[in-house]
Amino acid sequence: MNIHKAGSYNFTGMTDNNSPVSAGCLLIDRNNWDSFIGNFDNASQKTNVVSVTVSRTLSSPSNAMIRPAFNFILNGSRFNFFNNRR
Repeated sequence: MNIHKAGSYNFTGMTDNNSPVSAGCLLIDRNNWDSFIGNFDNASQKTNVVSVTVSRTLSSPSNAMIRPAFNFILNGSRFNFFNNRR
């Protein structure tokens, strides 16, 4: 995962020179890194898997205990993922 390097006015996209900023990365604003990682900086979560949900509709981060559908690629097989839903 890439950490967001802010462009003009902390926007992602193009600089004043028309060169891309943070092209194609999942974004965590490096100016707010402490706020993000602080969600996981405690004894009960130091060994937990961190899941990042990408959304174009949420204006702020959401803490949710829902694994994305693509996690089976990282944590097992498709069979394991869908059979654990029962």
